[in-house]
Amino acid sequence: MAESLFPRFVEPVTNVTVTVGRDALLACVVEDLRGYKVAWVRVDTQTILSIHHNIITQNARISLSYNDHRSWYLHIKNVQEVDRG
Repeated sequence: MAESLFPRFVEPVTNVTVTVGRDALLACVVEDLRGYKVAWVRVDTQTILSIHHNIITQNARISLSYNDHRSWYLHIKNVQEVDRG
Protein backbone atom coordinates (compact mmCIF):
# COMPACT_ATOMS: atom_id res chain seq x y z
CA MET A 1 0.00 0.00 0.00
CA ALA A 2 1.39 3.40 -0.98
CA GLU A 3 2.01 5.97 1.72
CA SER A 4 -0.56 8.76 1.72
CA LEU A 5 0.55 12.29 0.89
CA PHE A 6 -2.16 13.72 3.13
CA PRO A 7 -3.27 13.16 6.72
CA ARG A 8 -6.25 10.92 7.31
CA PHE A 9 -8.72 10.51 10.12
CA VAL A 10 -8.21 7.17 11.85
CA GLU A 11 -11.64 7.33 13.51
CA PRO A 12 -14.64 9.52 12.72
CA VAL A 13 -15.09 12.57 14.94
CA THR A 14 -18.36 11.68 16.64
CA ASN A 15 -21.14 13.80 18.07
CA VAL A 16 -20.99 14.15 21.83
CA THR A 17 -24.05 14.72 24.02
CA VAL A 18 -23.42 16.28 27.43
CA THR A 19 -25.71 17.57 30.16
CA VAL A 20 -25.55 21.33 30.73
CA GLY A 21 -22.97 22.09 33.42
CA ARG A 22 -20.87 18.98 32.76
CA ASP A 23 -17.59 18.77 30.85
CA ALA A 24 -17.25 17.53 27.26
CA LEU A 25 -14.31 15.86 25.56
CA LEU A 26 -14.09 15.66 21.76
CA ALA A 27 -11.43 13.45 20.22
CA CYS A 28 -9.71 13.56 16.83
CA VAL A 29 -7.24 10.84 15.82
CA VAL A 30 -5.16 11.55 12.71
CA GLU A 31 -2.37 9.63 10.97
CA ASP A 32 0.35 10.98 8.69
CA LEU A 33 -0.03 14.54 9.97
CA ARG A 34 3.53 15.53 8.97
CA GLY A 35 3.64 19.32 8.48
CA TYR A 36 -0.15 19.71 8.61
CA LYS A 37 -1.89 21.03 11.72
CA VAL A 38 -5.08 20.00 13.47
CA ALA A 39 -7.62 22.79 13.91
CA TRP A 40 -10.86 22.67 15.87
CA VAL A 41 -13.52 24.81 14.19
CA ARG A 42 -17.09 25.50 15.21
CA VAL A 43 -18.70 25.01 11.80
CA ASP A 44 -22.02 26.84 12.32
CA THR A 45 -20.28 30.12 13.24
CA GLN A 46 -17.00 29.47 11.36
CA THR A 47 -15.18 30.15 14.64
CA ILE A 48 -11.64 28.78 14.91
CA LEU A 49 -11.21 27.34 18.41
CA SER A 50 -7.64 26.08 18.12
CA ILE A 51 -4.86 25.52 15.62
CA HIS A 52 -2.21 22.91 16.40
CA HIS A 53 -1.05 23.60 19.99
CA ASN A 54 -2.65 27.05 20.25
CA ILE A 55 -6.05 28.02 21.61
CA ILE A 56 -7.49 30.80 19.43
CA THR A 57 -10.86 31.38 21.07
CA GLN A 58 -11.16 33.74 24.04
CA ASN A 59 -13.54 31.27 25.71
CA ALA A 60 -11.78 30.25 28.95
CA ARG A 61 -13.86 27.05 29.12
CA ILE A 62 -12.04 25.66 26.07
CA SER A 63 -8.75 23.79 26.43
CA LEU A 64 -6.70 21.43 24.30
CA SER A 65 -4.62 18.34 24.90
CA TYR A 66 -2.80 15.96 22.58
CA ASN A 67 -0.40 13.06 22.59
CA ASP A 68 1.98 11.43 20.15
CA HIS A 69 1.13 13.96 17.39
CA ARG A 70 -1.78 11.65 16.52
CA SER A 71 -4.54 12.10 19.12
CA TRP A 72 -6.02 15.55 19.75
CA TYR A 73 -8.67 16.42 22.34
CA LEU A 74 -10.86 19.49 22.70
CA HIS A 75 -12.08 19.99 26.27
CA ILE A 76 -15.14 22.13 27.02
CA LYS A 77 -15.72 22.83 30.71
CA ASN A 78 -19.16 23.58 32.13
CA VAL A 79 -21.03 22.97 28.86
CA GLN A 80 -23.79 25.48 28.10
CA GLU A 81 -26.69 25.51 25.62
CA VAL A 82 -24.71 27.96 23.44
CA ASP A 83 -22.09 25.23 22.90
CA ARG A 84 -24.48 23.08 20.87
CA GLY A 85 -23.81 22.66 17.21
